Amino acid sequence: MRQKDALEREKQELEGERQELEGIEALQTERKKLEAERGKLADRKKRLAMAKPLTANAPSDAKKSGPKPNSEELMRQKDALEREKQELEGERQELEGIEALQTERKKLEAERGKLADNKKQLAMVKPLSLSTSLREVARDGRFIAYDNETVLDTGSGLMWAAKDNGKDVEDYGAGKYCKNYRGGGYTDWRMPTQAELARLFDSNKNIVTALIKITKCCPWPSDYGRKDISLSQTAISASARFWTPPTSFDSGCWRALPVRAETIE
Repeated sequence: MRQKDALEREKQELEGERQELEGIEALQTERKKLEAERGKLADRKKRLAMAKPLTANAPSDAKKSGPKPNSEELMRQKDALEREKQELEGERQELEGIEALQTERKKLEAERGKLADNKKQLAMVKPLSLSTSLREVARDGRFIAYDNETVLDTGSGLMWAAKDNGKDVEDYGAGKYCKNYRGGGYTDWRMPTQAELARLFDSNKNIVTALIKITKCCPWPSDYGRKDISLSQTAISASARFWTPPTSFDSGCWRALPVRAETIE
C-alpha cells in the first residue's frame, strides 16, 4: 500500500511537470510567432523614410534566466508575453498609419506634378499682343482686317493673308508660295492644315468672312491626302471639322492661302 501511494504521488508529480512543460512549449511557440511578426515590422520600418524610431523594449520577465519555472513564473511570462503582443500591435497600427500617409503624399505629389506641367504649358502660350503700328480697317464677326493686308481670326488666334495667290497652283507650288510669302512684313507664313481651313468655311465650302478673298473654291491644306482622312468628302466634316477639297484636279480651282502663328508683334 505504501508503495502504491508513493507511485500515485509520483504519477501526480509527473502529470504536474508535463502540464508545466506543455505550458512552456505553448509560450515558446507564441514567442516565435511574435518574433516573426517583429521581424516583418522591422523590415517595414526600414522601407518607411518617415517611420519614427521606436524605443527599445525593456527585457521582459520571460527572457530572464532563472530556476526551473513554476506555475507563478509561467503566469509572469504569460503577462510579459501579452504586453509584448500589445506593444507589437501598437507598432503595427503606427506603421500602417505612416504607410497610409505616404500613399496620400504620393497622390498629392502626382497632382502637384500635373499642376506644374499645366503651369509650364500655360507659360509657353503667348498672349495676343497687337502692334501699335497696325491699324484696324474692318471687322466681320470674329475677324479683324488690318492695313498690312492681314486678317486676324480672334476665335482661333491665327493670322491669315487677306487674299489667296490669285491663280491655279499645284500643292508643291502652294507650299512654296506660302513659305516665301512676306505679307505684313512677317517671315513665318506657312500652309494651313485641313482643321485650320475648316474654321474658315461652312458646310457648303463657302468662305465665312468677306475680309479674306478666295478667288476660287479650294485653298491647298498642308495635310491633304492623309490616309486617315477620307478623300470622298467634298466639304467640311461636321464632326471632325476637316477641310477636304474635291478629289478631281479641276484647272483653275486650286489656290494658296498663307497663315501664320498666333501673336502679332
